[in-house]
Amino acid sequence: MTRPYIIAITGTKGKTTVARLLSHVLAQSGHTTLRVDTDGHYVNEKQRSSAADSRSLYGLLPATSPGRYLYELKGKPNAIAVLEVSFSSSGTAGLGYLSHDVGIFTNVYQDHIGRGIKSRAELATRKARLVFGRLRPGGTAIFNADDVLATKGLSEVPSELAVTYLPIGLMFSAFDITKHLAAGGKAITKRGHEIGILSARSFKPLLAIEDIPWTFGGFYEPSVYALLCAIAALLAANNHRSVPPVQLAVLKKYRLPENGGRLTMLENESGVRALLDFAHEKKSLRQVARLARRLSRGSTIGVIRLNPDRTDKLIQETGRYIANDFDAIIVYDKIDNIRRAGLIVQRWNLTRRPGETAELLFRSIKDKQKSGHSVQKIIQEEKAVAAACAKARSGDVIVHIVNDDHETSLNFVKHHLAK
Repeated sequence: MTRPYIIAITGTKGKTTVARLLSHVLAQSGHTTLRVDTDGHYVNEKQRSSAADSRSLYGLLPATSPGRYLYELKGKPNAIAVLEVSFSSSGTAGLGYLSHDVGIFTNVYQDHIGRGIKSRAELATRKARLVFGRLRPGGTAIFNADDVLATKGLSEVPSELAVTYLPIGLMFSAFDITKHLAAGGKAITKRGHEIGILSARSFKPLLAIEDIPWTFGGFYEPSVYALLCAIAALLAANNHRSVPPVQLAVLKKYRLPENGGRLTMLENESGVRALLDFAHEKKSLRQVARLARRLSRGSTIGVIRLNPDRTDKLIQETGRYIANDFDAIIVYDKIDNIRRAGLIVQRWNLTRRPGETAELLFRSIKDKQKSGHSVQKIIQEEKAVAAACAKARSGDVIVHIVNDDHETSLNFVKHHLAK
């Protein structure tokens, strides 16, 4: 039986966006495509199971041990698996398979610290072992060469493997790009308004950044880096020669709201915009807040939450960091005593009650906010969204950090924004 070509993606920010972008392009260009991400598993972009199904059957999120879905590709020729790999796969669950053809490492932000992980460097090592330590001979290591820890993760590539290194970046600030190119290597980068393939001899443009509206003209760097990662994976899957025109054409037509990307923008008849994102730690929260500021002709309103399994210290640090990034902040809680009644994590001796995480975040924001900024706490997500939409005026931008059930969060925003 012919084994599928496997692309594995890890990192703090951008995993799901890269997975969905790649899966869409590959399926549209004729490959039988399996995608596993936070929300479930999909074959040729049709959902076959949900996150709730995974929790119920396996006690795991879909991106933990994603190889358990590879059975979908049995007997399928020209098959490709695009697998989001969560940090929790580094525990007892594993990947669910032995090796992959491409490993992508997007970035390392401050998350999961304090729950058995002492530092970002340790977190990066764990993630690198998943994507670089499991590469097949002749595989490709794709990494963010502007991220020091993602680049250091290359040390996890087994020394005996003939692996191709394919950096992506804007500045290549964490990597010796000159040496890499002189040795015959390639890279994916942005030059002016073009994204393309960089070699020692030339820069080969593939796309104009204006062709990809969800990068907002290249301003929103998380989207730019996601695009660079996806193009690098497509280059690797085509034997590092180039990216076929048919795949570039699909990339140009891709739109995040319609195709299920993590960043979604809506606008009502009154000129109020809403950005929906999954930012879950301080750096990505600030990035989406800056995008909102750039798009706003008035005020910015953040409807935010943090995961309840984070430490008190990490929650409070995040609140202080983003306290003044929005004009107004509304804090809600994943544990609202309606959809979730509590959280118990025995291995960490952690118990969270309804509203407890929101209270920690609210207090830390309030203590650091300057004059002209405001914060309030509304535990239930829909009520928080409703309050933000009622507050917003023409030209304002609302940022809603979605809950685990992204579709429900999207419907809340659509409903109240329409009002």
